[in-house]
Amino acid sequence: MTGDDLQRLLEAFGLTSLADARWFTRHDMRRLGTAARVGALLDAGLAECWMPCKRHYTQTPLNEQRALTVLRQALRPHCCHVHAKEFSLGARGTGVKYRVVGPETRVARVTFSRQPTVLNLA
Repeated sequence: MTGDDLQRLLEAFGLTSLADARWFTRHDMRRLGTAARVGALLDAGLAECWMPCKRHYTQTPLNEQRALTVLRQALRPHCCHVHAKEFSLGARGTGVKYRVVGPETRVARVTFSRQPTVLNLA
């Protein structure tokens, strides 16, 4: 995959570069027509440099989730990944937002302590 191909793929998601730290949602992907744009990139020759286990994506219609998988696979050789985070939509439930995270960005992880809890009932 050339740098040009990667740039066109990032633009399909509304991003300008690998350093772009903006969040995007599936609603943004639908608004931009990301699935159709990624499908056009795959048809234009991006599928030739694709991983053999993921080539079956070119034979089935792309949706937002599969377009995200294409982005994740394209970012892997560049030591980047897609970070997902849930957010509240109020009474409508929850949604998920995504962003590209580079190797220099550290994502905080929640860890739980396994130390015993002492209750003082005195």
